[in-house]
Formats: sequence, structure tokens, C-alpha cells
Amino acid sequence: TIISASCIIDDDIKFWNVRAGMYHENTKGDSGEQRISVKNWYKNPAYSSSSKQNNVVLIETAEKFQYNDFVQPICLPLEDDDVLQSDKKGWIIGWGYQRSGGNLQNMLQQAEIWMDDKPTCGRIWARTMADSEICAGEGDKTLCNYDEGVPLMVQSPNGTWFQHGSAAIVDKNCQLPGIFTKVSSFCAWIEALTMSEVKCIKRSCTGKDAC
Repeated sequence: TIISASCIIDDDIKFWNVRAGMYHENTKGDSGEQRISVKNWYKNPAYSSSSKQNNVVLIETAEKFQYNDFVQPICLPLEDDDVLQSDKKGWIIGWGYQRSGGNLQNMLQQAEIWMDDKPTCGRIWARTMADSEICAGEGDKTLCNYDEGVPLMVQSPNGTWFQHGSAAIVDKNCQLPGIFTKVSSFCAWIEALTMSEVKCIKRSCTGKDAC
């Protein structure tokens, strides 16, 4: 599981678990929901808490999830420049606010958002955008409070879903583009940590192919 390092508040993993297949926060045991404890977590050594660059953590669960109609893996992209252009769209899902001053959501929310070009995003945020960052969303369809760590996903032409980003920086007023950590920039780190059990693949692959 990939999340943002800025999400980590309490690093005592005995209180952690990963829930998959859940769509209603207040319903215990959604049909298909699985909850697994955390075995370990790995923060990227280059993470900067001030700039929020390299804002990525890899979570290792104590056991593997059982895939079914509600729980499926998502692929990690080896390359993604073609899908991160400003005329392309991606999807985000999460439990965060829908507007400034709102509330956490009980039902899992989703939104389709436009990719933004980095020069414009950098001017809006008054920051230098790193190669390892993605900018996406704006206005009523963007990241909001408590959306840190949510995935930015794009479906390939062959139907395979890829996680291209993990939300790193959120505008507290819920209007500015969201800044995501670009997953493909950390493929070598992820593969080394998992001893190649987790690999980034080409977008032409289906997720079942060894390519």
C-alpha cells in the first residue's frame, strides 16, 4: 500500500490496520471488506517535511489480501508522461471534506479531475514543482482537507487501472490544484524494498503480464 509520509502521525504500528473493500465508514463489516494489521512501514529517506517532496510511504501488511469482487490490486506505472498532460483526466477517491469547513465523509467519494501543467501549478502555489510531483484538480473538483494520501488513478486503454500519484499537498480552502507524489519516480525504491515482489509495469500491460 502506498500513502503519503505526511499522513503518519502516530508511528506505533500496533494501532494500524489497512482496510480494503470498504465503502461506508460507519458500517462494520461491509460485504467484501477486509482488515489486515500492518507489519512494517517504510518512509522514503529523501522525504522533506517542510517542502513535502518525496512524500511517500510504503506499507507492508501482515498478510496478503484475498482478491474478490470488492478488493483488487492496482498497478504501478513504469512511465506516465503521456497521461499526465493538461488535457488528460484522472480519478481520486477518499473520505475527505467536499468543501472548506465541511466534514469527513461516511461514504467513499470519487471525482474525475483534470491534470494541470506544472508551470501554471507552480505559479499558483508559489513553489518550484519537482520532477517527482504531479498537479491535478481545481475548483469544485480537487483535493480537500483530509485527502492527504489518496490515490490519483488513470485507466489505461486496455482497462487496467494504474496509481500514478499519492496526494501530498492539499489546499485548506479546497480550491487550488492538488499536488501528488508521482509513483513512477519511486519505482526503483519500491522494487528494492520489496525485492521485486512489487514492480512497476508498462501501461500496455494488463497487470497479469510479466512485462
